[in-house]
Amino acid sequence: MKQKKVPSNSGKISLNDLKDVRQVEYHGDTLPDDEAIALKVSEAGFTFDFLWRPAPSRNALFVFFSGDAIRSKNDPPVFQRWSWARHFPGNCLFVSDPSLYLDKGLGLAWYGGTSRIDPLDIISRVIRRICDQKRIPIANVFSYGSSGGGFAALRLLTVIEEMGAIAINPQTVVTNYRNGMVEKYLRVCFGGLSRQEALDQYPERLSLLHHIEALKRRRIIYLQNVQDEHHYDVHYLPFCKAMGCDPEANESDGNFRRLLFAHEGGHAKAETPEVFAKAMQIAFSSDPAPSNWTEFG
Repeated sequence: MKQKKVPSNSGKISLNDLKDVRQVEYHGDTLPDDEAIALKVSEAGFTFDFLWRPAPSRNALFVFFSGDAIRSKNDPPVFQRWSWARHFPGNCLFVSDPSLYLDKGLGLAWYGGTSRIDPLDIISRVIRRICDQKRIPIANVFSYGSSGGGFAALRLLTVIEEMGAIAINPQTVVTNYRNGMVEKYLRVCFGGLSRQEALDQYPERLSLLHHIEALKRRRIIYLQNVQDEHHYDVHYLPFCKAMGCDPEANESDGNFRRLLFAHEGGHAKAETPEVFAKAMQIAFSSDPAPSNWTEFG
């Protein structure tokens, strides 16, 4: 596969900045093959926002989750990697975190929802509906995200087991993240529970380790910057241990592929073009889905 020269950052964009994108209420309508559109779904008292960017010649779908929206720069809905879309070998569906609407200062909510609703249930139904419409096999779907978006990309595998995930420097246990945004999220969405209280009451929302036996049977491509010391030490290493795998790089064997790279930008920088190209090569080493993955599900 020819190397894709992706942008040097994974910048986020608000829907308000996409002046030429048509906005529609989505009720399961057939999506266009020749136009990017914004979809709005209202369900369970939440507003869910998606951006659809078609690539009709490709029988695959990438689902993108966003990290910290940085509310001083972006108002929801917020989408990450919109400028990367043409570099992906498939249709693209960008998902904004619905919890951002709940507080003007909330920029990161891990798509974990609130004490009463898990947004991945509704997001997964939209994904399946689109795949049915476009006749895209679920095995040809990959979630994609970094940091908090990487956490969501991996957790989606517990809801749609046939798909795969590509995660970059993700948190693997939200309450172990050293960022103060955790407390803000718990205050807004979980009634101000402490980190330990929240983890004890909602482990399925806040910890990938809670789902580890299921994740062992899923297709995962995990990209980790070794210079992002917090995420390497506190999130990547414990996840590898729970998966029963050594933390060394592994590009070719089994379900759990691990790409290690060094980028002096640490957690703040996007994956390099080289590691992005390698991830795409692994994901689509055969058409339409890799043939050398372990059977999953």
